[in-house]
Amino acid sequence: MLFPYPLVKRFFFLALALLGMQTLVGQQSKDRILWYKQPAKDWNEALPIGNGRLGAMVFGGVKEELIQLNEATLWTGGPVDHDPNPNAPQYLQPVRDALFRDSINDAVKLLHNIQGPNSQMYQPLGDIIIKQSFEGEVTGYSRELNISSALSTTKFSANGIQYTREIFSSAPDQVIIIRLRAAKPGALNFSVDVRHELQYLKMVETGKELVLKGKARITNDERRNMKPFLFNEESNCMGMRFQFRIKAVTHDGIVGNSDTSLLVRNATEVILYVSAATSFNGYDKCPDKDGKDEVKLAKDKLHAALAKTYNHLLEAHVQDYRKYFNRVTVSLGAASTENLPTDM
Repeated sequence: MLFPYPLVKRFFFLALALLGMQTLVGQQSKDRILWYKQPAKDWNEALPIGNGRLGAMVFGGVKEELIQLNEATLWTGGPVDHDPNPNAPQYLQPVRDALFRDSINDAVKLLHNIQGPNSQMYQPLGDIIIKQSFEGEVTGYSRELNISSALSTTKFSANGIQYTREIFSSAPDQVIIIRLRAAKPGALNFSVDVRHELQYLKMVETGKELVLKGKARITNDERRNMKPFLFNEESNCMGMRFQFRIKAVTHDGIVGNSDTSLLVRNATEVILYVSAATSFNGYDKCPDKDGKDEVKLAKDKLHAALAKTYNHLLEAHVQDYRKYFNRVTVSLGAASTENLPTDM
């Protein structure tokens, strides 16, 4: 498999639509929280956040947190072929005749001549890896997804210090926000790295913005034995460009960097702002030569969000989400199970 996203794409789109996650303290009810006593072992156990375009799966690791990103427009290939199988109509009547003769096997064989090619493939945006340094054994671990406030939270303690990570994906501001906190001043020490299963480049640009950029393949994997996968072709039409950008902001710590990662030291609270964009410019446009400027789009969203505080981003996010979430309530009975983890 090209990338480690084993669940069907349809499920993830549903998660993005239903869990356009946003949060605010208050009105929190345990029966609207999915919570677990251990990190996710794989993608199926990770917790989804999303705003309809930009989503993530949060694994909740302790010393190494994995956040896998998706962007709704990132697909292989290029403009749709409006007439992929011009000979299809001539087989319609033979299929009908075979069905009326009750020759099902013949009908199935003939139907293959009516089918078009496979659609293009949805692609992952990439991974964020947060490696956190601390001493002592981990206690009091929990991770949760509050579906009434749309916030993913991971908590644990080490050496008597509680650490908290909060993550949400904002629809109003079109960014993912990750807040890391330590109960003891100056106790946060971690690195932020990025990676991808596709062809990509990563770097830290001016302003200490960590960037991953790449290009999707020009075809799907319909020809599964085709090696290597192709990312360029002569017409410069196929192959969508993409990138995401990360900026770390702290008021009391130090943000440094290597060539390809961010390094945070001696902080109490850090906000990671994550923006993303692709060159998608419509189903009928070449995503390469006629594509949008994904660099400008990602920078504009990031810098607009950086002008706002965490609380302002959070409040706008929550208000927008609850317009939809609060329209419906569901009751499954009066029995209280709030003290049981979701996977019990």
